Order: sequence, then structure tokens, then C-alpha cells
Amino acid sequence: MVEVINVSKIYPGAKNYAVKNISFNVNNGEVFGLLGHNGAGKTTLIRMLTTLYEPTEGEIFINKYNTRTDKIKIKKIIGIVFENPILYEELTGEENIVYFGKLFGLSSTTLKEKLNTLYKELEIDFQEKKVEKYSKGMKQKIAIARALISDPQIIFLDEPTSGLDIITRKQIRTYIENLKKQNKCIIMTSHIAEDIEKLCDKVLIISKGKMIDSGTPFNLIKKYNKTNFEDTFIEIINSKNT
Repeated sequence: MVEVINVSKIYPGAKNYAVKNISFNVNNGEVFGLLGHNGAGKTTLIRMLTTLYEPTEGEIFINKYNTRTDKIKIKKIIGIVFENPILYEELTGEENIVYFGKLFGLSSTTLKEKLNTLYKELEIDFQEKKVEKYSKGMKQKIAIARALISDPQIIFLDEPTSGLDIITRKQIRTYIENLKKQNKCIIMTSHIAEDIEKLCDKVLIISKGKMIDSGTPFNLIKKYNKTNFEDTFIEIINSKNT
């Protein structure tokens, strides 16, 4: 699970906090949505959660490991998928996945078994060509497979369906639902309201680095007397920034 306790971050020389006094927890078997407009502080928070940045104040625990002192242990149990897949363009998709699998010490036999499972679950029609020739949807699927090849317990998804066609987006959404059934702990960001409404058990909405509301999508829709989460999110942002 993930536990965030009164976390703040201010960059050297900055006058204002990028993240201010944020607290939340995510249990295994949950999908947690981290939401906000561009520049709200989501990226800073994700980077602290994944040990890339240290909090200025507060503490973060990933499966009880402290992000300040247990970085190596944490990196072994997390998987990260970025909005813009970071892949070796001159390699094939499978070569990208295998390379990272070997970094985690997986044997060739284990890699083959995991690859076959991931290809089936992600509906990848794998072709032996370099990543530079892949569509964005295929690149995103390869990035997901690469992040999950080590079977991480905690998964961070940064805009996992952004810019994808309807069919690919639905495939990835279904896969995220399957990960939840496997008792994974998932934290995701997204600007696609439909994905948030369908996938997330809880959401945290931040603006200017501060939490402005949280809860289940259903309860927030009800609280703000809306019919869908997109209108609810807009209402929350507008009402809290006036």
C-alpha cells in the first residue's frame, strides 16, 4: 500500500510550495486517481512517490518502505508508465521489454512466460520491427508491458490512455481493471473523465499544490449535483479557485 503523510515540496529558490501538506493512502486492490489542471503539482507528487524527489516536509511510505531511506527497495516493487513512453526506439518492442526484465534478474524462461501472458492480456499483435515505426497505441502497450514485466505490486500510470484511439483506450482500461483484480495498488493521473469515473475507487483533486477535494467519483458527482465526473471536476476546480 501507499501512505502519504503531510507531504510538502518547495524547490530551491522558489517562493511557493509546488505541493503543500498532502495526505492520502491507497490500499492493495485499489485504483487511486490523482487529478488537477496542468501545473497543479501532480508531476511533483508522482516524482516524490517514485523516489525521484524527496519531500521537503512529511513522509511517504511504499509498502512500509520510506522513500527517503529505502529507495532501492522501493524501485524493486514499483512499475511506472509515463504519458509519453520512454523506449529505445532503435530496438524492437520485445527487445525493450526483455532488456528491462533482465535488469530485474528475470531468467530467459521466466521472461518468455511473462511475455506470452502480457501479449495476450494487452492484445499486442507483436511484430519484429523497431519501436520507432510503432503507433502511439502500440508504444503505450509496450511501455506498460515493460513496466509490468517484473510483476510490481505498486503501479504508477501517468496519463496511460492519453491520445489513444477508442479501441486501444478500452483495451488498456480493461487491463487496468484486471490489475486491480490481482490486488495491485494503482495510482494514475488522467485528463479523461470517463477513465476516472470507470476505473478509480478514490480520487484526490489538487490545485496550486493543495488538496481541494477528495472522495469516490460517485460521491463527488452527488456532492456537486452533477450527472458525470467531467462536469463535477470542472465545478470543483472553478469553485475552489474563485
